[in-house]
Amino acid sequence: RYTDILTLASTGYLDDGRLRTGQKSNYTFIATPEADPTLNYEATATPVYQPTTSQYYFVNATGVIHSEAGAAATATSPPLN
Repeated sequence: RYTDILTLASTGYLDDGRLRTGQKSNYTFIATPEADPTLNYEATATPVYQPTTSQYYFVNATGVIHSEAGAAATATSPPLN
């Protein structure tokens, strides 16, 4: 079952205090379960400081991490090698 960052933190699945707030290493992390949380989720990492050279990240239940420079990453962004 997939869930959001706050629920992961409150149930003890995230032990890093900074990540529990949704921010770490100058990134904001958001995890969103789909309507049926047993099937899929989407998670993004967005740079706090957003210059055009910053990397944005996206992952879902496929486990493939996608990245874009200077814009929000999506499922169609290039996968990391």
